[in-house]
Amino acid sequence: KAFTEQEKGWLLDVVSAPNVSTPETYAKDLEAAGFVDIELVDLSGIWQKWTKARHVLYRESEEETVKTQGKDVFESRVKFYEVIDKLFAGNLGGLRITGRKPSPLEARLLEGRTKDLGSTGGVVNVVEGKTRQRVLG
Repeated sequence: KAFTEQEKGWLLDVVSAPNVSTPETYAKDLEAAGFVDIELVDLSGIWQKWTKARHVLYRESEEETVKTQGKDVFESRVKFYEVIDKLFAGNLGGLRITGRKPSPLEARLLEGRTKDLGSTGGVVNVVEGKTRQRVLG
């Protein structure tokens, strides 16, 4: 979903997030950084409930928070929590992203699987530690 102008303003001015990646872009960036087995799970519904509850509960703590933190801190946080609540109720979503970096041996295996030895006349290991030009027949 595309962000509204209001949401873009909140992301920039309140959250300090000048850009937010799409799930697809995030996954591609992780792949480009060498991660494998990337899994994205949409948790937007859970995040919507959680941010709403945090906002409501924080507002309810006004008296105690003002006593211990001061009115300015309370007002600043309540504004932030309200914006986050509105963003998740709108077009912002949440994901659980998992992945891993392959071990060095696995990375070599994956790299080897992508090589095209048939068309390059590449060098092959015939005996451990010795190389020989590949003979194409």
